[in-house]
Amino acid sequence: MAIPSLAVGAAIAGAVCGLAAVGMVWLGERSCDAVTGRPSCGGGVGSIILMAVLAFTCLLGFYLLRMLDVPNAALVAFFGVTLPVIIILLFLIEAVFSAWMVLVVPVLAAVCFAGSAAFTRSVQSTPAEGYDVAPPDDVAAGGRDKQRPETDEADDLPRYGPGSSEGQR
Repeated sequence: MAIPSLAVGAAIAGAVCGLAAVGMVWLGERSCDAVTGRPSCGGGVGSIILMAVLAFTCLLGFYLLRMLDVPNAALVAFFGVTLPVIIILLFLIEAVFSAWMVLVVPVLAAVCFAGSAAFTRSVQSTPAEGYDVAPPDDVAAGGRDKQRPETDEADDLPRYGPGSSEGQR
């Protein structure tokens, strides 16, 4: 399924993942309230629920991004899910159970998914600058490299390797 823009497709997937995460957290709250009588499952059970929500959201994002032909879908989904979590934990933790987070989380996830898609695409298309992988012209033409000595003894450093008796006591 082709989409008009990489960022639009990633943003759509991010918004869907954000809504799914909000829904699953809401269901987790209701489940904890029904079982323990408290709206949150603190400790181990709450952490397990949170990890399950994050794993499911990553997988959902991956499959949505693959359906929309977004390159590097797994990486985009991972960044698109973890970045909103980090932002929420750093800046929005006090308001995490507010009603307006139903709107904030999908928008934040959409922005993070779109940004992750753009970032991974730019990193993938950027050539490796500063790495000279081609040998110098005279070496490529069959000559020897003038900066390296003809033998290893020229630098007067001991050579250690398998079977060498140098350096063994």
